[in-house]
Amino acid sequence: MRDYSKLSDEELVKLFKADDDDVDEYLMAKYKPVVLKRARALYLEGGDRDDLLQEGMLGLYKALKEYDPARGEASFLTFATTCIRNQMYKAIAAANRKKNAFLNEAVSLSDLEGQEAELPSGKADNPEDLVIQQEAEELLYRKIKEVLSPMENEVLELYLDGQSHKEIGLALGKNEKAVENALQRIRKKVRAALSG
Repeated sequence: MRDYSKLSDEELVKLFKADDDDVDEYLMAKYKPVVLKRARALYLEGGDRDDLLQEGMLGLYKALKEYDPARGEASFLTFATTCIRNQMYKAIAAANRKKNAFLNEAVSLSDLEGQEAELPSGKADNPEDLVIQQEAEELLYRKIKEVLSPMENEVLELYLDGQSHKEIGLALGKNEKAVENALQRIRKKVRAALSG
């Protein structure tokens, strides 16, 4: 397989569109951690995280097919992240319409700290909407930080960094059960913050 590591994402997408047989595999592997992080940040009560992982990978593939570097609107990373997020939330919206009952209790704990936090407002199509969405996300993040205890804030940050319950417990000097209890409280408070 060719060494793609020195090429930009935009160059890689051009190769993909030119039917380079290996570049899609390279890009899918490169962006799989982004998909994993987004899937990890969703809580599925009674559900399977693999279903959201599949949805995220589908979103990534759609990003590869639809991204046009000539438009110059956003980097591939931004575009792909948006496509991944939107695909996962479409699955959750479908579940809320009772098509996939196991997703009904999904609540986003995803990247509440920055530009990728998901809000009910949906997708922003232009720079003005992006700024408005980012401001709303920052407000939501501050609101969530205010309702969580200091320990819950620490647990949330470590959880969003992809650490396991055991790793979080070791980092904070708590047992796994205390971490799980904290995550349950966080989920309830996040639901309240998202609905309020």
